[in-house]
Amino acid sequence: MEQGLISDQDNGLILAEEPDAATQTYFEKFATFVCDGLNDCGYVYCNGGVMAMGQWRMSLKAWQDTFSHWMREPDPQSVMNCSIFFDQRPIAGDQTLADHLQQAVLHQAREASIFLRFLAAEAMRHNPALGLFNRFVQESAGEDERGINLKKRGVLPIIDLARVRALEGAISATHTEFRLQQAASAGVMNEGDADDLVHALRFIGNLRLQHQARRFEAGQMPNHLVDPNELSRLHQRYLRSAFGIVRRAHHALAARYQL
Repeated sequence: MEQGLISDQDNGLILAEEPDAATQTYFEKFATFVCDGLNDCGYVYCNGGVMAMGQWRMSLKAWQDTFSHWMREPDPQSVMNCSIFFDQRPIAGDQTLADHLQQAVLHQAREASIFLRFLAAEAMRHNPALGLFNRFVQESAGEDERGINLKKRGVLPIIDLARVRALEGAISATHTEFRLQQAASAGVMNEGDADDLVHALRFIGNLRLQHQARRFEAGQMPNHLVDPNELSRLHQRYLRSAFGIVRRAHHALAARYQL
């Protein structure tokens, strides 16, 4: 529910029971049909293979066991998987299956202090695009594409921060704004800090969408790289302020987990 004009597909299937061979074959064909259709519609295949047509199609118990393993024995791959699947949102079928999985995962994650520290460390890897003397940090994509990556260096740091705070409070919301607001209500984070992050997310997200829409209208492939020289001085100042809010939130997270 926070997509821009560049979106691949991340999906999975929760089966009520452990499938036998025939059932597994049926759901593999079903998942492939859906994923192929999404790809044809423009939601391209996930480069990392996070799709129900691959390995992410299992029984409720198997999903619970998989999450438990990730949290008991955290490593970079399991933390990355959790960063994806903690944001699950049921869209069709028996929603209670997803609800049961989410509640079990939230209960376990809240008590998994070592895992939360790993997740917080992973969140710190996406730094806001501010360098020395508050200068914008730009990145390149090809020979003639350069700018501020408003996904990796803008919205992702806030999304990752909100996910950690939500897990600390066993908050079931998956939308980043709701996570921040409910984390503040639950006392997991300061209300003012949460409100600042919400406004920073909205501003950065709007800049990214406007940039992608302009490229689309010009017949160019949308991307996440915004040239700061194309922004007004006011927007540059607001963007620096938004990045500063994220950086302060990073410092607070680092202090909490001694990172």
